[in-house]
Amino acid sequence: MRAGTRCRAIGWMLLVAAPAAAAGELAAPVRAATAILAVDAAVGPHAVTVTIRGNGGLSPARVRGFEHFRPRLVLDFPGLAAEAGASTRVDADPVDRVRVDRRSVGLTQVVLELVRSAPYRVEAAEPGVPTVQVVFPRDAGRPGGRASGPEGAR
Repeated sequence: MRAGTRCRAIGWMLLVAAPAAAAGELAAPVRAATAILAVDAAVGPHAVTVTIRGNGGLSPARVRGFEHFRPRLVLDFPGLAAEAGASTRVDADPVDRVRVDRRSVGLTQVVLELVRSAPYRVEAAEPGVPTVQVVFPRDAGRPGGRASGPEGAR
């Protein structure tokens, strides 16, 4: 790391494994992705969710958070082509926009540009569905922020 560059994790990561198959059922194997096809964002009352879609099973090799200049979260996907649009505007706190960047033949990065550091989790969306989701709980970590609904009652 260069002198003066500050780097720290801006959240915690949770990768969700597929549930075990029921007795007598075999889960169909999901082939590994060769490309990132799309990036979508959804803003709900309890979370901002960025969904990365591939043409097969996706799993980032590395997830890193950076805070210099502007906070951002970087997911590295080695060996994948970048067929998604180069930039997706989100404009929902804490996510400003998402970029898909082919760094080299061997690495595609998905960069979430943030307006502030925020807790997050990385999840497989559903077993057998070729997506990865980055979830930012709403109002988490904000001074004076309050959750509404049943989650705020905890």
